[in-house]
Amino acid sequence: MVHFNNLALASILSSAATVLAAPAAAKPEDRAACVFSGTTGAALVAKQKIGCATITLSNVQVPAGTTLDLTGLKSGTVVTFEGVTTFGFKNWAGPLVSVSGTDITVNGAKGSYLDGAGAKYWDGEVNFAGLFRRNVC
Repeated sequence: MVHFNNLALASILSSAATVLAAPAAAKPEDRAACVFSGTTGAALVAKQKIGCATITLSNVQVPAGTTLDLTGLKSGTVVTFEGVTTFGFKNWAGPLVSVSGTDITVNGAKGSYLDGAGAKYWDGEVNFAGLFRRNVC
């Protein structure tokens, strides 16, 4: 994007022929700060993650039976979870999230959490060392 002040813009508009230089090509190590959210966030991060220096996952809703794919990240990528990341329910082998790369940092913003819908995976009648037991009449 090229920005002009008023004097430069007036000069360009008054000239008979104007030539604008193309912006310099981005260096390969220059990567973006990327934000993904909502129902499309999981699919978009899987496709666009390579171009990101930082990845913010804000209230992402991962479809049932889908892994939140953060594999193959470029070295030094920082991933931050914001809000609630939810996963649709489906009996499958998973995993819900997969992360790989070199020197990757994964953070959680204050109050953020991953909601894997764990309660949907058990029937409520299971006794985990006496901690949970549904009252059955």
